[in-house]
Amino acid sequence: SGANVSGADEDTIDLVGLLFEYILQDRNLPAEMQAMLGRLQIPFLKVALLDKHLFARRTHPARVLLDSLAQACVGWSEESDRDRRLHDKVKEIVESLLKDFEDDLGIFDRVRIDFEAFVETNKRRSDLAEQRASEATRGREKLLDARRTAAREIMQRIENRQVPELIKNLLSRPWANYLVLVMLRQGDTSNEWRHALRFADELIWSVQPKHNAAERERLQAILEDQPFESL
Repeated sequence: SGANVSGADEDTIDLVGLLFEYILQDRNLPAEMQAMLGRLQIPFLKVALLDKHLFARRTHPARVLLDSLAQACVGWSEESDRDRRLHDKVKEIVESLLKDFEDDLGIFDRVRIDFEAFVETNKRRSDLAEQRASEATRGREKLLDARRTAAREIMQRIENRQVPELIKNLLSRPWANYLVLVMLRQGDTSNEWRHALRFADELIWSVQPKHNAAERERLQAILEDQPFESL
């Protein structure tokens, strides 16, 4: 009778509601995602009326899709999905099922396969972005360490010494920058690093007063051996 059909339909509606409550609330999904996925109760009701296996089989294509969607939305937030790729993809799927599903149960497998490919691509994008951010952070830390080391090496050489302002400026700016580059590229155990520090030492010594012929000869040798083109 019509009353019996109505009663059966009411039971089906209740079961679909319980299924969604179990899947969505059990994962403690954000309210926005719960509301969006909750709209799928309409096509799921159609599925339940067509195929009673929806409730008996966890591997039913419609349930597997809903599980995949819910799992992907765990921990979702505006902050974690700045470009709204996941949000918009879920919305697209919900609206597609609301609009296109009539009686072809194969649509759930097709949508799931497409969604899982999207999730995998999105994960690779996210991993790559995270890797780049991590590399950028490490790069900034290395640069900061190199600047500190260069500044320390220069300060140890010019503090408490009578060094002309021109030489101070040369060492604390362009030569300090050169030391940073050497440290980043070759490291502070390289010959290039040792040569760069030796140049600073000899430049500072060269502007100190010379008291005898031997010191003047050494200065001449330095000037001939280490021209300023390295700047």
